[in-house]
Amino acid sequence: MRAIKNLSIFISALLILGVMGLFSVQNFESVTLQFMGWGTPKIPLAGAVISAFCMGFLCASCVFFINQLRLKSDRRKLKKQLIKMEQELVSLRNLPIDEEPFDQPIEEAQIVDGSDETSEKLSSSNY
Repeated sequence: MRAIKNLSIFISALLILGVMGLFSVQNFESVTLQFMGWGTPKIPLAGAVISAFCMGFLCASCVFFINQLRLKSDRRKLKKQLIKMEQELVSLRNLPIDEEPFDQPIEEAQIVDGSDETSEKLSSSNY
């Protein structure tokens, strides 16, 4: 599976480089770029477009790298939490089983007939 991924990345890179090469051969006109009073000398149009593409690639790579760091941090935290939960599970499994699960006896429930005041209060409330 990893070989297929590497092959697809290689083919994509070749296609991008091929398109960029074809673009630079067909667009060799010179242009001057202006930005906020700053200007460049005349450079080939292909050079401007390719440099813009490379700058975009670098910015996207930085965002991807920061996201990967965040994911690794989250993974470490989750691993620590998993280890803690597994230790708690083992300690709970090792607890002795009592014959009587409750320390105190369970009291019998009292049956309330319809004439009791509490049943009137419950029936008159907005439940």
